[in-house]
Amino acid sequence: MAYSAILIPHLEATDSDLRATKVETSWIASVVVVCAPLGALIGGFLMETLGRLRTLQIGAIPCVAGWILIALSTNIPMLLVGRLLTGLATALATSPAIVYITEVARPELRGSMISFGPTLASFGMVLSYLKGAFMPWRLVAWLSIIYAVVPIILVQAFVPESPVWLVSKGRVEEAKKSLEW
Repeated sequence: MAYSAILIPHLEATDSDLRATKVETSWIASVVVVCAPLGALIGGFLMETLGRLRTLQIGAIPCVAGWILIALSTNIPMLLVGRLLTGLATALATSPAIVYITEVARPELRGSMISFGPTLASFGMVLSYLKGAFMPWRLVAWLSIIYAVVPIILVQAFVPESPVWLVSKGRVEEAKKSLEW
């Protein structure tokens, strides 16, 4: 979300290798939010059919593709498509994370755990601003791939599927193991 704040000044600079107009930079900044409803709808469908964790994993695909497109951009349409993909991925992954927490967290921890997500998002934005102050925008895009890949690896290695979803699919034994975890 915060990436446009470090990208746009570079695109509007007179010595930039990739120049953008005010209208183009407006689209670059807003396309992330414009595509969020579509990502949320797709996420809702995938959560019920494939599971919460699989939906998170699938969400990493457009995220990584989007950051690669942004980092390699040679024109404004490439940047726009990259921003669209990263926005779609953000919306796609937010709902399954929240649903998973509500399904597995103890009631007394649920609220604080859910509020931890926006806190981390805000921290990520500050981190993005800091990186943008000291690094070229393309390098920041490449580094952003880490934020999509590392959590997916950690989730895959350590987090079981939601017991609620497993029960809804008739996978009671797996749900029991997940709940015990």
